[in-house]
Amino acid sequence: MRTSYFDLSFANNKTLFKSGREVVTAQQPPDWIVGPASQNIVFSDITHQSFTSQKDVFGTGYLVVDSLKKIDWKITNETRTIAGLECRKATAVIMDSLFIVAFYTDQILVAGGPEGFTGLPGMILGLAVPRLHTTWFATRLTLSDVKETDLVPPKKGKKLSCQELKLLLQKATKDWGRSGSRDTWQIMI
Repeated sequence: MRTSYFDLSFANNKTLFKSGREVVTAQQPPDWIVGPASQNIVFSDITHQSFTSQKDVFGTGYLVVDSLKKIDWKITNETRTIAGLECRKATAVIMDSLFIVAFYTDQILVAGGPEGFTGLPGMILGLAVPRLHTTWFATRLTLSDVKETDLVPPKKGKKLSCQELKLLLQKATKDWGRSGSRDTWQIMI
């Protein structure tokens, strides 16, 4: 098991998701446990339905610029409290077979979330991808003024679209079996 912290800043229908404070442990996990998405920076513009994501993929930096993912959420009546806010459960399937569970709050009107997940009527404070053994849950909410200049898209990396990245990954991992599919999913989310 590995714990990482991320910051999700938001204002005016824009979000910026990036690495937060570092977790200091006596023994650092090997790179294959850390995963390929641990240093992603994701800027989402919900008004314009676009995102820019800076990703390090097998040692190469990419800048993925595309439209926000269209997710067919199924909202349930189940609730839970996350970071002091009541959240409602929603589920979906992405990438043809990857089941995801989200908990969102309508007390924050920006329809964003971790790693660029969007599309619910409020902020996603909890997200689980069981098949990848991955979860993101807000641990605290800090109210502060976020300047427009703090919410800017990342700029480093070779620019490409989601489809171009997916084709590149499929080619690179075609002989990897199940671990290739898992790595592709982790990189693409």
